[in-house]
Amino acid sequence: MELINYIVSALLVILALIANKYPNIINGYKTIPEENQPKAKRLTVNILLIAGISVALLTLVIRLARLTGFWSGVPLILAFVIMLIYTVKYIRLGALKGVAGTIAIGVGVLAVVSIIPLLFFGNKEPEITFTNQQMQISGIYGNDYNLSDIESVTLINERPITKFKTNGFDMGGIKKGHFNVQNDGNCLLFVSGTGKCIRLKTKSDVIYINFADETKTEELFGKLEGMVK
Repeated sequence: MELINYIVSALLVILALIANKYPNIINGYKTIPEENQPKAKRLTVNILLIAGISVALLTLVIRLARLTGFWSGVPLILAFVIMLIYTVKYIRLGALKGVAGTIAIGVGVLAVVSIIPLLFFGNKEPEITFTNQQMQISGIYGNDYNLSDIESVTLINERPITKFKTNGFDMGGIKKGHFNVQNDGNCLLFVSGTGKCIRLKTKSDVIYINFADETKTEELFGKLEGMVK
């Protein structure tokens, strides 16, 4: 996620430089009254620079503070909010009037509103409970598994090496969902920590589970080891 943040930051700064030299590429620029075009150009360039630099600096601060999980997505949320404010100000200068302006603002609001819960629930560690001879994994990509279907349970010293994501959530070191794993192929991951990891093999899936707190991972392994025969 950190790399994505820096790429977004660089793109925003590059777009600012391009817009400064070629303002006509700015969406709706030609529809703005001529007397407002210099303001629209300055607004666009300044906002892109502010957003780009802010994303890079906030990403660096988050890394130095060793914050993970939800925090890794905060720079992009900031960028969305800044661009939404820009859209509103840009429309007031005379661009994207009427329905087009309303749609542009609506899309921006929807993007911000959608990404926050995604980051929150995606970064939340799953709750794993046992009932009626089943293991229940809560949260996104969670499922119920019959304990009798678990063929083996192993505690390995480190998280699995993933080749690529097929359908999942991957942010700030947290991986949830379906990933292609080295030596195991397609697997289901619920991985939040960097240390020890539980590998479960069921009749239908290979599942990897760990928590940011390694003690919690070891406790879950102890429960599973006692239940799986």
